[in-house]
Amino acid sequence: MTLTFGEKIADPKRRVSVFEFIPPETDDGEEALARSAAGLARSLSGFGSDLDAIYIPQIVDESGGGIFISRPDRVEARRYATLVARDPNLHPETEMLITHPFPYTPMDEVETWLGETIHDLGIRNIVAVGPALEATNLSGLSAIAALERLRRLSEGGPTLARGAIAMDTRRSDPSSGIADEPQRMVQKVLSGAQFFTTQLFYTPDLMIQLMQDYADESARQGVAPVRVFLSVAPIASKSTLRVVDALLGRPVEDEVRKDIFSDLTGRGNRSIASIETLLRRVFDHCYGNDLGVPLGVSVGHVTEGNFRFTHELLHSLPQIYRDYLPDQ
Repeated sequence: MTLTFGEKIADPKRRVSVFEFIPPETDDGEEALARSAAGLARSLSGFGSDLDAIYIPQIVDESGGGIFISRPDRVEARRYATLVARDPNLHPETEMLITHPFPYTPMDEVETWLGETIHDLGIRNIVAVGPALEATNLSGLSAIAALERLRRLSEGGPTLARGAIAMDTRRSDPSSGIADEPQRMVQKVLSGAQFFTTQLFYTPDLMIQLMQDYADESARQGVAPVRVFLSVAPIASKSTLRVVDALLGRPVEDEVRKDIFSDLTGRGNRSIASIETLLRRVFDHCYGNDLGVPLGVSVGHVTEGNFRFTHELLHSLPQIYRDYLPDQ
């Protein structure tokens, strides 16, 4: 029996992987978009059941801060995801996963957007994204409210896999009175989140600390931790590095930059090796200490220059997984 993406992420012993792809520019034209979607489906078909979803983020303008690239001139995530999903080359077990920044969708348009996305386009896997912390005067739903709405829809209609964002760098001082990221994560789970995707990261310590604190906060509140997809992307060139810096809203750590660009050749391979070590560090801590936090991996394609290296990294994931989650 074929399992849905939602059923896969709910099984803590199951290995789950996604491929993140930033949608093309809007001025490419319909034929170019169709070719792009077909090419993506064809290039990923060889991974078969080892690839569970293709993750298409919705790009919005947040003036350089937060989660997204400041490029509103990109194809709408659900539109591009629909093109990929309809391509006959796509493996039948690979589903589409999109993000949506609900705070930017006016309240009187939310229900229309949900109806079109879920019923007309058949997209059933949605990550509810909040605004950058400094954003104000937004007219739509908060991430918490969006998750609650998606859960209610799932109870009365098609089953929806509901996700949220986790950021290892978004930590609060206890004296500030602002909820810390592990507390926000548990609140999102209580509101209906079934998984998290992290921000891209390139050093392990902050992510390990977040996973530990999330596990501890979940235990304190009596809530079972849900799956966390660790988001990574190879860096093969300085142009890719600039895009990653924009995605993060800050420069990649100096030690990472020095390691990758220590030599003019082999940058992509060094980046892959660094990411494999990074993932094993986080897996070692979570599974070695029985935190009870199921992990997944999201491999990101951010520029044409790192496309080949994302494929190579995807090919290495099954072995990494098996070292921590043996075949059942």
